[in-house]
Amino acid sequence: MLRAFAVAQRHDVPITRKARRLIRENLGLIDDAYRKSPAARELFFDILRAERRVARTLETMNEVGLLGRYLPEWEHIVNRWQHVMYHTYTVDVHSIFLVEQVRRLWKGDFEKELPGITQLIRDEEDLLPLILGCLMHDIGKGFGGDHSPKGAVLARACLERIGSDPELIDTVVFLVAEHLVMSHIAQRRDLSDPRLVLEFARTVGSRSRLRLLYLLTVVDIRASSKKAWTEWKGNLFQELFEKTSELLETGADDMERATELFERRVATRRSGATEELVEEGVAATAIEEFFDLIPQRYFLSHTPTQIVRHARVAIEHRRERLFTHGIREMRGDFSEFILYTRDVHGLYSNVAGVLTAHHMNILGANVYTTRDGMALEVYRVATPAGDEASRAQVWEDFLGSLERVLRGEITVAELLKRRGRPIGALIAPSPGRPEEVELSNDESDFYTIVDVLANDRLGLLHDLTRVIAEHGYEVYISKAGKVLDQVSDTFYLKDAEGRKISDEGAIAALRRDLLLAIRTGEAGAAAAV
Repeated sequence: MLRAFAVAQRHDVPITRKARRLIRENLGLIDDAYRKSPAARELFFDILRAERRVARTLETMNEVGLLGRYLPEWEHIVNRWQHVMYHTYTVDVHSIFLVEQVRRLWKGDFEKELPGITQLIRDEEDLLPLILGCLMHDIGKGFGGDHSPKGAVLARACLERIGSDPELIDTVVFLVAEHLVMSHIAQRRDLSDPRLVLEFARTVGSRSRLRLLYLLTVVDIRASSKKAWTEWKGNLFQELFEKTSELLETGADDMERATELFERRVATRRSGATEELVEEGVAATAIEEFFDLIPQRYFLSHTPTQIVRHARVAIEHRRERLFTHGIREMRGDFSEFILYTRDVHGLYSNVAGVLTAHHMNILGANVYTTRDGMALEVYRVATPAGDEASRAQVWEDFLGSLERVLRGEITVAELLKRRGRPIGALIAPSPGRPEEVELSNDESDFYTIVDVLANDRLGLLHDLTRVIAEHGYEVYISKAGKVLDQVSDTFYLKDAEGRKISDEGAIAALRRDLLLAIRTGEAGAAAAV
């Protein structure tokens, strides 16, 4: 039966209806002895390694029941629906679609869009570990809890039963166990933290595994739905991949070496940005003065080109101005908004609120305070819809509202009520995805990390940051993500003295009020007093 699929694949022809029926009627012939057969394993691996029709062959094998019969762990996910709105397909179809994405990526179908990743996959000598990782990455779903470790156990049992090579088994099990880690770190953690990148490098262990995990992460998100992938996400994954690859290449496995690598990156980026600004006619003394005031992590979070854009805004600022700004439309339908102004408590919350009031979806933000009390805030937002004139008008209206809010002429709450439904207006929640607020002091040496999962609504990000400000904490880093009606926001916080939040009562109160803000939009520190 497996040979029939291999022959049809090799000759680029479909299996006939009669042949499908005969295979379906004789699936009982596939027993443990058959599954342990080296000949069957090699046939199956030949199908996965073939030049063409890999995904289509797997689809047909799945439809007739052969795939689930040969790999019993697979049968559990057949026709299993995923209770997350951004997943368009059932678990089995999604997993096979990942294999198709791998094949299309290898053939160059996405070369213009993803040139670096295309070259990376073409450098792989054998795609079998990646294809098996794609096929099995979600087989742990449906058993409750985190499906990754459950899937890793099932993948090992499955591959050992068919007699796979131990090294192949270990690689595939690693991919299944860790297939969500890179996405989580890239989208929700501070990539300027050397400790974070070092720990991720230790988890990965080698550059070959890093490459495979990177490729699996990319195709997994792209195969979930058309709306799940954005160029901004791609930039985050690339940044994490490059930093981790550099660490693994040098063999650095201690904090001192990792810090040295990051310090060299700071020096390189600072030097590159300085050279470009000088060529543009900016005074070297002004550049040095600004760079000396900004925290070091800034240079780890931005490329020299980005630093040049931000520095222009900051250096042009004059004390008599309320704020100086810059706006730049980027590839991938997102825009960068740069703000330089006097730092005040709750500034981020106010800016986020004004952006929300003007219906701009915030993709992420970096917030920096200089040593002389100025704030450099960099926001990445979805580019407003419409033609050039319409987009310019949206930004002009936004800047007018921002000035009024910063001058105290109107509150963000009033602005939101005027421009949309009131703060706290609820929308129907997504099935199977309750809101969550988690706080951690273990992942960062300097910050308390707050992770929020919630259903989106107008004013949500402002509500969350308002509660944080009312509790007396400052947001230093913010990462925001959205797919359809679900958002995941992450905040790196310190208290008024610049320390992590250590008091258990304060942590519990903040978590309670953030949950209340998610549900009603009416929580605040006052409720905790």
